[in-house]
Amino acid sequence: MFKRFTRAVFRDLGMKAVALVIAVLLWHYANTKVRDEVYIDVPLDVRVPNEYIKLRQNPKTILLLVRGPQELITSLRTRPARMGLRLEHAIASADLDERGHVALPVDPRRWNWQNLHDRDLAQLSFESMHPDEVVVYASPRITKELTVKVEAREARPPGYDIMAMPSTVLVSGPALLLNRPDMTEISTAPVFLSAVSYGHSVQLDPNVAFSLEEGLEVDVLLKLDPQWVTLRIVPVDEPDAGPGGPTE
Repeated sequence: MFKRFTRAVFRDLGMKAVALVIAVLLWHYANTKVRDEVYIDVPLDVRVPNEYIKLRQNPKTILLLVRGPQELITSLRTRPARMGLRLEHAIASADLDERGHVALPVDPRRWNWQNLHDRDLAQLSFESMHPDEVVVYASPRITKELTVKVEAREARPPGYDIMAMPSTVLVSGPALLLNRPDMTEISTAPVFLSAVSYGHSVQLDPNVAFSLEEGLEVDVLLKLDPQWVTLRIVPVDEPDAGPGGPTE
C-alpha cells in the first residue's frame, strides 16, 4: 500500500511541478494585476495648533472610490473598521481667516494616512471622493474673568438677594466667544431658591452655545476655575418709603 502511495505521489512529478508553478503564477496575477474597486468611508481628522480650539469640522468623513490590486481592495472592503483607516492633516494659524474659518481640499495623496502602509498606498488610485473639501472653524484659546450669574428657577424672596462666592471665575475658551461684548457672565446650573441653605454649593454650567455666523451654531465646553460656587441669600438694603414715596 505504501508503495502504491509513493508511486502515485511521484508519478508525473514534472507535470505536477509545472501545474503548481502555473497555479502560483495565476494566484499572483489575480492578486497583483487584476484590478478591483471599492467605496469606503474614511474619517477625517484636521488638527489645529495647540493653542487653538477646534470649534467645528464638516464633514467628519468622506466617501472615497478606491481602485487597486484585488487582494488589497478585498481587504479594504471586508475590514475597514478593524484596519482603522483615517486621513489626517494639520493646519497653521495662518491658514485661518478672521472668522477662524478655512476650507481645505481633501488630497488623499498629500494627507497623512493612519494604518495604511506606504507600499499599499502606492498601489492604490483614488477615482473620486465626496465631498472633496472639509471646512474647519478654530479659535485661539484665551482666559477671561467673568461674573457669576445665579440661574434661579424661582422668584427671589422680597427684600432678599442671592449671592455667589466667589462672585467671579476664570474662564478658558475660544476667543471668538469670550471676546464678544455681551460675554460678561457665566451662569450656574438652575437653582431652586427654596432648597438653598447656608453654604449651599452649585456647579457652574460650562456648556455654551453661540453662533459662528448666521445659521451656524456650535456648542462649546469651557474650562472653569473654580467649577463650583457657594450661594448665600442676603437681605437687600431698601430706602425707607413714606406716604409720598421714598425719602431723600
